Amino acid sequence: MSQQNRVSRWQILRQILDDLCQVEGIKAAFLASDEALHIASVAPRLNLDEEELVGFVVRTRQMAVSLQKQMRWSKLDEVSVESAFRDRLVIRSVQIGDQALILTVLVAPRHPYRRSTTRALRAIRRVWDGQR
Repeated sequence: MSQQNRVSRWQILRQILDDLCQVEGIKAAFLASDEALHIASVAPRLNLDEEELVGFVVRTRQMAVSLQKQMRWSKLDEVSVESAFRDRLVIRSVQIGDQALILTVLVAPRHPYRRSTTRALRAIRRVWDGQR
């Protein structure tokens, strides 16, 4: 494959997030490591501080994992925070080897997101594992 035709992992991940934001009701999508490293994001028409959002998401996930352990629950699949305006910030993660990646989406009120985020997580796993 020529250098010109190569697409970086970051570009592919960003395309996955961009595709996710094409789903009706999904306003923004962010991908970060569980160590609070921003990987990629798509936030059309939103003015968000990505570093601040990543920090919030990682702390929220850590708090949820701590609660899960204290309550002896099985693995948490999702954490969501809903605003007074009914927008929802949904935090989902995927474990790939020893790396945990966190997918966060901002969803408009009364819009489904679960299938779309599951598809995105599968695609992220394939890209992270080096598949296409």
